Amino acid sequence: MSKLIFGAATSAVQFGKANGDTVAPDSDTLRVMVHDALSKGVFSTACFLAEMLTRQADVTKADIILFAQTYFSSGEHRRCLAVLEHKGLLSAYYINELSAILLPDLSGPSISSSGSKGTPLAVLQDILSALHLATQCLFALEQYSDCVHLLEPVLFLDRNNSIGISAAVERARSFYGNTQSSQINLMASIYSIVGRCFDLLDNGPHAICAFTTAIRIDAACVEVVDYISANGLFSSTEKRSLFHDVLNLSGGREWLEGYYRFHLLDSLADMSSCNSSSASGSENSPSTMLLVRRAEQLFEAQCPTDAYRLARQAYTLDPFDARGLLIYIAAMVELGLKTELFYLGHELANNYPKLAVSWYAVGCYYFICKKLELAQKYLQKATKINKRFAKAWIALGHVLAAQEESEHAISAFRSASRLLPGDHRPLIYMAKELVRTNYLPLALHILTSALQLSPNNAVVLNEIGVIYLKQEKLQLALEHLSAAVQSLKNDELSSNNNVRGTKISGKGNTEIYSNYATCLRRCKRFDESLHWYRLCLAYNPSDANIHANIGYTLHLSKKLDDAINVYHKALALQPTFTFCSEMLSRAMNDLLELDVVTLPEEENVDNGVHSFSQVGEMSMGESI
Repeated sequence: MSKLIFGAATSAVQFGKANGDTVAPDSDTLRVMVHDALSKGVFSTACFLAEMLTRQADVTKADIILFAQTYFSSGEHRRCLAVLEHKGLLSAYYINELSAILLPDLSGPSISSSGSKGTPLAVLQDILSALHLATQCLFALEQYSDCVHLLEPVLFLDRNNSIGISAAVERARSFYGNTQSSQINLMASIYSIVGRCFDLLDNGPHAICAFTTAIRIDAACVEVVDYISANGLFSSTEKRSLFHDVLNLSGGREWLEGYYRFHLLDSLADMSSCNSSSASGSENSPSTMLLVRRAEQLFEAQCPTDAYRLARQAYTLDPFDARGLLIYIAAMVELGLKTELFYLGHELANNYPKLAVSWYAVGCYYFICKKLELAQKYLQKATKINKRFAKAWIALGHVLAAQEESEHAISAFRSASRLLPGDHRPLIYMAKELVRTNYLPLALHILTSALQLSPNNAVVLNEIGVIYLKQEKLQLALEHLSAAVQSLKNDELSSNNNVRGTKISGKGNTEIYSNYATCLRRCKRFDESLHWYRLCLAYNPSDANIHANIGYTLHLSKKLDDAINVYHKALALQPTFTFCSEMLSRAMNDLLELDVVTLPEEENVDNGVHSFSQVGEMSMGESI
């Protein structure tokens, strides 16, 4: 009886070979079934079928990689690595063969039908696929150093190699023959993963080298530019250089030009035309990516209302887009939408308590409610969950600054600057805190670094002009503030040319105009100063500070009747405005005496008027 039972079990393990009428599927059928199971998401079935495939007599290395892929798809990354290692697909022998072809010396082999030791090229292509799969597993397991160490022999990272970057890129592009236009080059994907590993290991130079090499090899590997754009790795100058000097759109990749212009040059017009052409013949729904990027541009230009409208629309279309969620939260903070932000933070904290963005939203809610201690608590929780969450560090810095903890605020901004090496905004916030504590030379040095990251940036130029005004260097202040105003005009023209819609002219613009007008007034150019003050008044007609500046400028130019009228308007808008009350009394006395105009010193007046001493408050909104 036991023999019968054992025999029956053995027959079952051999999948019915004892029955003459039942035959196990052949290898080709099993491959089709494995791919079908993977496409349908039934991973356990795929693993079972793939293991059967590896037991066939005609099993290939591609079949073993397919077996490992089933484990990877089911999230069993260590089992995937174990299969690849056990079958010898990650051996040093094969990796050295790949290195000899991809990164040879001058006397090394060319890409032919076999490697330097006779290994067929098709086998080496399978080995590269296994290497790519192992790289994905190690990255998913957060073993970044091991990932870099495994791939180092086949990577070009400015090492002492006899071939240059162009030759290495050409080798990687030709490794798979003439399939460039229809497939994503595996070497480009490998460089992309390694670049992220280097970034997470705080090795910026190698990360940049890996990312640029990936784009050189295959522009269709768009995850590189997505990562660069989302994590602020490149400055605006470096992005332009990447587009004009590095990007290679040949070999059937020309259709991606609009996408790269959109991400690297902020050219929304090209992306709009790309979307409209690709959506012809179907329902032309708005692109979430385009809505989010446009919202970010409007928010940086101090148009929070329009940014909120677009961010809200993008959130409705895709509530799980992390980048869109951040700009949506930022717009609500800037507009003070407490109720809506409360419900969003409550929903995120309940459904996703392990995500840093959930507690970031809660911290932002308490910030606009002026409950700074609670805001600090939840923002610190967000940074503990995700230490690389740069937006949370910036928001925490603003909370600490509001609590007048300048040293801790500067430390938070410094952490954000380290995480966003290509972004000028954390440097601006550091400089503002230093200005507030009267460390003007150090603040000026930091702003100079910010200007190198973003040349002709209006906010940076404005902050530099503010410091020069405080230092009584009027000519330098006038040069920088004039450049800031001109930069605003250029940005406005560029925005109107890119996408028809909202005209960029927000609160931040009026403050820059006001600072420029103050500088002109300090230079005794009263008529020009009045022109810019009145332009600010056109945007904010109920701002008592602007009325006070206009009245004081008229007072300085001895137009006493007009000055008195403007002072009255300012006091009507803000009856407790002490400066206007004092200056109105002086103007009345001067009008009675007619020949004598008594005014306080210029620098003492600026502290009582909304001018350069209060500039930059709009920067808070950019970060969140």
